[in-house]
Amino acid sequence: MESGIGGGELLTIMAPAKTGKSHFLVNVGANALIFKKNIIHISLEMPEERVAERYDMRMLGMTKNELRVGNLPVKKAKSLLDQNIGHLHIKSFARLTPEKLELHLRKHETITGEKIDMLLLDYADIMTCSTNYNQKRWELDAIYYDLRALAEEYNIPIITVTQSNRGSVEKLNGGSILDLDSMAESYGIARIVTACLSLNITNEDKLNHEGLMAWIANRYGEQGGTGKLYIDYSRCLMRDWQVGDGIEDDDETE
Repeated sequence: MESGIGGGELLTIMAPAKTGKSHFLVNVGANALIFKKNIIHISLEMPEERVAERYDMRMLGMTKNELRVGNLPVKKAKSLLDQNIGHLHIKSFARLTPEKLELHLRKHETITGEKIDMLLLDYADIMTCSTNYNQKRWELDAIYYDLRALAEEYNIPIITVTQSNRGSVEKLNGGSILDLDSMAESYGIARIVTACLSLNITNEDKLNHEGLMAWIANRYGEQGGTGKLYIDYSRCLMRDWQVGDGIEDDDETE
């Protein structure tokens, strides 16, 4: 993507249900915070406390149980804050339209005086369209067009996730990589977004702490490339696979 996603661009991550789309968004946000970026993380599925807990797990490298025991979480948090990381703002909505999202962004910047560097949205597919259409795919197209317009207006990258179709799990189990034909509801999403990647993770992959990320659409650069991931759901961790990963059993991550 020529040095990464930038202002005015819209990226979506496609995967089946329960394979780590929300975890991936938290990892994007956590890395951006380390680079002193100010993040708004919107969730339409989880309460704010649950999203915050995942950020704690990811940024402190701890499991849920470890976060609740002893003084180590506090010490680690103080050490992290001493690095002068960016600001994280989490908001949960039961129902959200693009217009309501824009209002929230404007209100946030007015009250805090803080420039937002990135918006993470979990997730666009379950947003509510302000206009009624005869088909769901037209509503999704309208939502994604509005999100891209918001990215351009605020000159920020917006990253969201999208659901793959019912056949995608069978496709993954058969050893194939999810491509654009695995998109659920609206194929038009691919032509609206700046880029789209797929998370390719089977149940066996989860046990082996691994997965595959594939670039399946890219407006400004190459597509078709893949990268292997190391995954530890117990710590909400997703990162590039490194030499030595998977060689030894890691009992504490089971």
